Amino acid sequence: MSIENFYLYNVIFLLFLLGCSKIKHLDPLYVDSRDKKLAVNDYKMGMLELNKIENGETRYRKALHYVEKAIKQSKNPIYMAQKATLLFLLNNVDESLKCFQEALKIPAHESVRSDIMNNYACVIAKTGDTKKALLLFEKLEKDKNYFTPEVAIVNQARIYYDDGKFNLAKKKLCQATRLAQDYVDAHYYLGLTCYRLENYKDAMQALDKTIQLESGHEAAISLREECCKKLTIC
Repeated sequence: MSIENFYLYNVIFLLFLLGCSKIKHLDPLYVDSRDKKLAVNDYKMGMLELNKIENGETRYRKALHYVEKAIKQSKNPIYMAQKATLLFLLNNVDESLKCFQEALKIPAHESVRSDIMNNYACVIAKTGDTKKALLLFEKLEKDKNYFTPEVAIVNQARIYYDDGKFNLAKKKLCQATRLAQDYVDAHYYLGLTCYRLENYKDAMQALDKTIQLESGHEAAISLREECCKKLTIC
């Protein structure tokens, strides 16, 4: 996966995380009325659309249709955040941001709010407001209700990388790999950052770990070959 696609990847990943059955017990609104039960069914239909083999825009629009139906029956923060994520994937950034803001105003379990905040911060970063995005990711990193702080740390590193602040990016990525030793993306982006710093031995070490964790990681394999050329040892 390229560094340019990292934000999009994380938004999509969390989109499915928010649709996961594991968080249903956090929200009693799922089962206390007929309308809300119907809303759950519409929401599930939307998630099924995302798994179909169609071009991205078609899947996203069909999923959005069902999610909007769910929202009409139950204004659930998860549904609103899902709508916001889908709008972002459909390049409707302004409406996406508005939806995220609305989702964050709806009462929800703190862990759900934290996941929504991560998606919101990713979209803000894509708009170019990296200062605000950094503040949100830093807050999430320290949030005890956010169960994947390593994601927030790597998102900070991504911003530093894009700004050419490679030493800061490396520091955050090292922190992420210590916190989550099996986090493939953290190791890969550490390798990429070290490569940009011309620390080819460190890059090789990070890329070797990436490939150890995911043997078919094409980007890591390709970059490792480049490191070999620089070091003339392979």
